[in-house]
Amino acid sequence: MQEIILSEKFNMKADIKEVGDDLLVLITGGNKPHLGAVAFGINALDGSATDDKNIDDFYKLCLPTHRDDFLSDKIAPELSKKLKRNVAVLSGVHVDNIKKEEIEEIVGLVPEFINKILKNC
Repeated sequence: MQEIILSEKFNMKADIKEVGDDLLVLITGGNKPHLGAVAFGINALDGSATDDKNIDDFYKLCLPTHRDDFLSDKIAPELSKKLKRNVAVLSGVHVDNIKKEEIEEIVGLVPEFINKILKNC
């Protein structure tokens, strides 16, 4: 896996792994890295999603009491769209006593995170 530093302030990193034609991105950080959510961005250009109107191009799963999906939900579909491939983003970032302003700061950094990941794909 290739490791990318996303935010030194929040100790956040992304580990990227090619899985055949697909991409796996693991985003962890804070003082208690973990797995809290996963989102899949599905490449509709291969015909698999467009042939069946009941198939979406985005799926997610978030563990109970976790809110890590705010990262994976934004990053997976954007990477999939730009890379034209299936992308799974697992995320788990826990910062003890995080303030609302710090959460907003992390959310505001998501476009930068996406760009950093794209530069390394």
